Amino acid sequence: MTIPEKKAILNKCRKLNDSINEELEKLARLKSLAVKVTPTLSLMPKSTNGDDRIQSSCEKIELQEQKIDRKIDLLVDLKIHLLYDIAMTVDDEVCMHLLKYRYIDFLSWEDTAYRLKINESTIRGKKHFQALKYLTISEKTQYIAKRLDREHKM
Repeated sequence: MTIPEKKAILNKCRKLNDSINEELEKLARLKSLAVKVTPTLSLMPKSTNGDDRIQSSCEKIELQEQKIDRKIDLLVDLKIHLLYDIAMTVDDEVCMHLLKYRYIDFLSWEDTAYRLKINESTIRGKKHFQALKYLTISEKTQYIAKRLDREHKM
């Protein structure tokens, strides 16, 4: 597997995390709108549109929550397998932590360099390349990444 292919799989974690955050914002908007749907109480005969709107809102919220749950499950699976791959194939301690901080914990280059107590330019250049070279991504992790592509167009 080439270094760009490894980076693409590692970057799927961040993309999926960002996607989950977008879905959570959408869920918050749906809940906000659902609160605004109020039935009107009257003795006059009327259609049941109000009840349908409330039920429809609840169904949309439930579907959105299920979608988020599936994405979170996939993100957890991907992170677990990437962490395992990193731990099993990257011997250099600095390189191992670099990959974990950058691609699992989503730290910036600056924060990663600070935690590792190494110059940022060294982390971004030589150490990052070295870490990606050491890394071997398992078939199981590759399968999860492909499933992510199929199911969520990542």
